[in-house]
Amino acid sequence: MINLLHKFGIEPQSIEQPLDLEIPENKMMLAFYLAAPEVENDRRGLNVFHGIRRAKKEGRWTSSALVGYANLIANGRKYIAPKEPVASAMRKAFKDASEGKFTLREIYRQAKENGITCGYNNFCNILRSPVYCGKIPVPKYKDEEAFLAGGQHEPLVSEAIFYRAQDVLNGNIKGKATSIKLSSDYLLLRGFLDCPKCTRKLTGSASKGQAGQYYHYYHCGLACKWRIKAEGVNQAVDKETKKITIKEEYDFFYRECISKGFRRHSNNGEYSQKHVVDQIKALNARITQARDHFMAGEFTHADFQAVKSQCETEINSLEKKLPDIILSTKMVDQKLTGLLSNLKVLVDRYKHGDFEIKRRIISSIHPQNIGFSGLEHRTNRINE
Repeated sequence: MINLLHKFGIEPQSIEQPLDLEIPENKMMLAFYLAAPEVENDRRGLNVFHGIRRAKKEGRWTSSALVGYANLIANGRKYIAPKEPVASAMRKAFKDASEGKFTLREIYRQAKENGITCGYNNFCNILRSPVYCGKIPVPKYKDEEAFLAGGQHEPLVSEAIFYRAQDVLNGNIKGKATSIKLSSDYLLLRGFLDCPKCTRKLTGSASKGQAGQYYHYYHCGLACKWRIKAEGVNQAVDKETKKITIKEEYDFFYRECISKGFRRHSNNGEYSQKHVVDQIKALNARITQARDHFMAGEFTHADFQAVKSQCETEINSLEKKLPDIILSTKMVDQKLTGLLSNLKVLVDRYKHGDFEIKRRIISSIHPQNIGFSGLEHRTNRINE
């Protein structure tokens, strides 16, 4: 830039450090004057970088608070804390994502209704952030591998829920997702009914009569055109739901059966403690095998590090699930008291619950869609 200015007959000059650039030796001083502040800026930037990295290792969040948190200061120290009602909306979003019952679009729509204001793409990204389960990601730097540090902030969800949500989002666990829009109480069963003619799922809509009154129908697509009044179908399903209750004399029997069944499943199921421990052992064995290949010269150092990093990430994810599995096994008897109590008042909860609660109850009772011929209610199987 100095040479360019010289071409136009302009001589740049510093007030504090004047130099006569016609003297060749002064160019050495000019180079020093120009380089010194750049070195100072680089040093300051490096100090800031190491300070931020050190803070992350200590478990402190150093950026703007994520959705559901707020940036606060106490005793001159900055930290993040849950911010309601958005924090509760994020908890529900993670819970729904971990269950796999709704599509990501539907989860986002419900989250917006509960107070979240971010865009859809940002919402998808923050669902991947381990900050919500109390971890601070520390990126890779030189020879130090990336890892998750224990955060000093309050987590919004447990690690088990967070990692299960990641499995569902990554497609490792297939969820029974639905994008049904939760709108009208008159169309409570939309998405739960099969067409008796073509076996497709029935949708629902309202028709406006001559007197301005709306009449609700469950109906099939344009090709089939089968439809039925929603009121009659809703009443039939209500009648079937009222049949489900627990008699007092069978309370102890149910409790014993469910407790034994749960313990047997916990010891042998896909998400049992034994299954998770076996997976961790297999991943550790894979790391050992990769190390042996590296020592024998069959793997490069980069190959070994890649295998080790992938296995350690999976081991870390599995280890986060173990505490919840162990705790749920220990607390099954305690939880059964509340669960059986809820089942006793199922009819009352269904009658007075909101739209979403009613749909959850129907979904839990009917694992397969409900059929209705127009004369009688039928279903392929009731959830035992």
